[in-house]
Order: sequence, then structure tokens, then C-alpha cells
Amino acid sequence: MLDYDGRMMASVERVCPLCQGVLRREDIQKFRLDCPHCSKGLRACFFRGYDEVKFFTCVGAGLALAWYRWHGSFGIFVSGFYIILFRFLWDLIERRFFLPNKFVPAPPWFYTFRLRSR
Repeated sequence: MLDYDGRMMASVERVCPLCQGVLRREDIQKFRLDCPHCSKGLRACFFRGYDEVKFFTCVGAGLALAWYRWHGSFGIFVSGFYIILFRFLWDLIERRFFLPNKFVPAPPWFYTFRLRSR
């Protein structure tokens, strides 16, 4: 869909599930964010199995690159560094290009177990 300026707009509006306020790209964070309209805590919700896809993709790419570049047992040692590099690149690319479409209320930062001070 095109905006009146001719710029490409997202087809899915990213909104707060509590107040229905529109979330801008600058407001969205990976782990936890506060809604700029109602100041409630939100967290991004990806599809089921997202963490497994991320894990197996990064580990597979890291092992494949280590297998290609290093031979012998040293490749096992080096593959951990490649896996960390791919996890970092995944987060960087995801933040830039693939924003979540769904948000859910986040749990509080810390739990008090309903203790009351006297």
C-alpha cells in the first residue's frame, strides 16, 4: 500500500493490545517495551517455534562455516565463535527488517509475592 507521499507503508498496523495506540518503529524493542500511550509494559510475540528456528539456523550456519574454513578438531572450538556471530547478526537483521506484528502484556519487572509493608 502506498502513502500519499509515494512511500511504502506497512500493511499491518502495530498496536498496543491494551489501549489500541499505534506503535512506531522507533518504539519497538525486542525484549520489552513501554507503550508510549498508556505506559504499560509490552513484549513482542513471534510465531510458535521462532526460538527453535533461530537456534537451529544459527547453529547450522556456524557449524557449516566452521566445517568449511577449519579442518580437524579446531573447527569444533571455532564453531562456537561463529554461532555467536550468527546470533548477533540475526538480532541485528531482525531489528532492522523484521519487526513483530503482535504484542502481549509483559509480566512485571520483578515479583513481590504480594508482600505488603506495614
